[in-house]
Amino acid sequence: MRITKSKGFYADAYLRNPGVTGSSTLISVHWPDDRNKWFLVDAGAAQGRENKDFYNAFFPFNAGKIDFTILTHTHHDHQGLLPLVVRQGFQGPIFTHYANTVLMTTSLYDSCKIADTVTGRPLCDVNEVEATLDLVVGCTTKKILKPDKNIKIVFYANGHLVGAVITLVVISCPGEEDITLLFTGDFKD
Repeated sequence: MRITKSKGFYADAYLRNPGVTGSSTLISVHWPDDRNKWFLVDAGAAQGRENKDFYNAFFPFNAGKIDFTILTHTHHDHQGLLPLVVRQGFQGPIFTHYANTVLMTTSLYDSCKIADTVTGRPLCDVNEVEATLDLVVGCTTKKILKPDKNIKIVFYANGHLVGAVITLVVISCPGEEDITLLFTGDFKD
């Protein structure tokens, strides 16, 4: 889906799965000076009937090009594939609420023990979980984060579970109207 503000300033949103389980949205932002940034919102494992065609076995985007990731909450269907994204080359920060930094430790290590129903093997190993946790940056709500001079991120508590956030992303370009995105986690974006 293209979000266009002008011919040279736009963002493309790629939804890996339009449903809730396996939530993963890649955003590619383009500015008129040929600069671009890629960021990922959630990297969830598919569960139940949604887990088909080796969904949990690979990440279909070039993970090495992703500049940063935002995690809305720590349910498996929103964070379960983060170690896979790291395995495939992602090295940037993973921004999330402070409470999630604690919860992720337990839940991602559990992913090492759970065999995927399609592949029959765990989604990740201990080394991949540790590499993922090394990238996590805990943040408070209502604080402006600036992963780029033209991108602001603000977390707001959403009450879904401890650490769950609604995430406001504002992308700016001088002389252009801002692109504003809202990611709610399990609530409709």
